[in-house]
Amino acid sequence: MSDEHSFIELQRIFGRSVIVGFMHLEGQPIGVLANDCQQLGGAIDSQAADKAARFFNLCESFNIPILSLVDILGFMVGPDSEKQGAVARMSNLLIAGAKFTAPIVAVFFR
Repeated sequence: MSDEHSFIELQRIFGRSVIVGFMHLEGQPIGVLANDCQQLGGAIDSQAADKAARFFNLCESFNIPILSLVDILGFMVGPDSEKQGAVARMSNLLIAGAKFTAPIVAVFFR
């Protein structure tokens, strides 16, 4: 269980289909990464991919473990996504996740 009132969300307005932030779990800092199903059904768009990749890199820099709450339909596709450089931006997310060496726990929903 998280320490009461310890969650701090980062970049709330940017990349809204992903929620990132920090909380304390029994006094220890952990990163939290979660899909927000109320935004794009939780699908990852270009902005959300950037946000999540930066968060992975931030946590990696300080060896902060991540709790990932996964409820995702996939990645946004189509002409609008392609105009936003979705392939490159989403690839950066996958690379950041692959390079992550701190502990990570994923809980899958749906």
